Amino acid sequence: MKVPVSWLREFVDVPVEPQRLGEDLTMVGLALDGLESDGADSVLDLDVTTNRVDCMNVYGVAREVSVIYGKPLRPLALDFPEAGTPAAESFDVGIEAKDLCPRFCARVLDVRLGPSPAWLRERLEKVGVRPINNMVDLTNYVMMEMGHPSHAFDLERVPGAKLIARWAREGETLTTLDGVERKLSSRIGVVAHPDGPLAVAGVMGGGSSEVSDDTRVVALEAAYWEPLAIRRAARSLGMHTEASHRFERGADYEGATRATARIAHLLEKIGAGSARPGLVDRVAAPPPTRRARLRPARVAMVLGAAVPEARSREILSGLAAEGTTEVLRVYHLDRGYERIEKKLNGLGARIRRVSGEEF
Repeated sequence: MKVPVSWLREFVDVPVEPQRLGEDLTMVGLALDGLESDGADSVLDLDVTTNRVDCMNVYGVAREVSVIYGKPLRPLALDFPEAGTPAAESFDVGIEAKDLCPRFCARVLDVRLGPSPAWLRERLEKVGVRPINNMVDLTNYVMMEMGHPSHAFDLERVPGAKLIARWAREGETLTTLDGVERKLSSRIGVVAHPDGPLAVAGVMGGGSSEVSDDTRVVALEAAYWEPLAIRRAARSLGMHTEASHRFERGADYEGATRATARIAHLLEKIGAGSARPGLVDRVAAPPPTRRARLRPARVAMVLGAAVPEARSREILSGLAAEGTTEVLRVYHLDRGYERIEKKLNGLGARIRRVSGEEF
């Protein structure tokens, strides 16, 4: 994950030089693989492990920086003006498979397509994303900035003016944006219009509804996709995208609405269009409620060092800053430790039965 330091500084004051910043991030689990500098800006190349999807974006890394140095985290700007007829009067979304998509939402944008401003193109290039046009660039920019993928459909190329989240039907095909015709199975999720698929859910859009120079109205879609469904689809199709990389590791349930608001804010900021009033939002299942106990003794055993309770509270409060829905995430690594602990306890019980000795 490449992170320009200038982008980080939009959200948090960085009190150290880039090299030291990389070293400090390494100590909290975001290992510095490389550091590039052009004299005006530095770019951190961080090894973000699969259990840290919350840090697969600039804002997530900024949150870590704010906790490391005790600096306030500035919120993302999500405000934007609305104009025109309400979005719901010209467009709709629906969910037919809640086991695939618990939440599905969209905004309608009136756009003026063209090249993105230089600052936006340069930032995308620094994180390894090729600029295309201002609308597509904004979806990619926000994905890299806050971690939630979205997709822009040309509304005039969406038959029935409705998007539906459902499982594909056996025998359906879709030509994706890379020009490849793909045969779909019934365990692959799709975003469809009433008569056929338009995108592979959470992986890649289709060519029939992509935005072009002639696009004037965009249906901006964002969703929460079940991670296992996206992982299975990406693997069965032999596809790996920036979107699937994040969705299959577990996106933020509230990220969909925030991503569309952030794009609408930036669209107005660069003078490329405006949003119509209202969010078209469908919820098939409420967000999961997760609680986790933090045991100081367990922390000391795993880390090999005690963390004072006051510092633990400070860290958790910082990581629960605006933009997250959970105070404490139970990561894959934590679950791995739990499995190891259970196995060791089971082994100890067997040893006691055989030898009578404590383990």
